[in-house]
Amino acid sequence: MPCFTLSRLLAMRKDLYLAAVFLADFNPSLREMDIELMRRLSPRVNVIPVIGKADSLTPKELKAFKKRVSPLLFIYREFL
Repeated sequence: MPCFTLSRLLAMRKDLYLAAVFLADFNPSLREMDIELMRRLSPRVNVIPVIGKADSLTPKELKAFKKRVSPLLFIYREFL
């Protein structure tokens, strides 16, 4: 599959309405790359952050991950 830039992909696909951004569960925080991707996508499509491999986490680990990431998403919402 050829590599496309984000703007070219969005220009080609007029029926794209949603983007699921998978967040790495092993990362203690949001990566700059995740934030930048959500920032670029959000003016064009709805962005839903998804915790990768969430089914392999214990309920305690999942709650801790959400507790770490939720405030960051709230802080960065003005940039998204």
